Amino acid sequence: MIDVAEPVQRKVLLQKVRPHIQSLRKFTYGKHIITKLEKYLSKNSDLGPLLTSSTSNTNGLSHYDN
Repeated sequence: MIDVAEPVQRKVLLQKVRPHIQSLRKFTYGKHIITKLEKYLSKNSDLGPLLTSSTSNTNGLSHYDN
């Protein structure tokens, strides 16, 4: 869906998913979604990093993954 969405739709989708990152990390498919989002955001950094300093530590993993 991220690949085929229009830029405006993609931005809304990413903004809606971002608050649920910690919940998504608990599920295998959620991890796939996060990976796809991070890959997109690394190419198009207009929305900033997916993980903020409050949700990640120095190695990029969430506090709940350690």
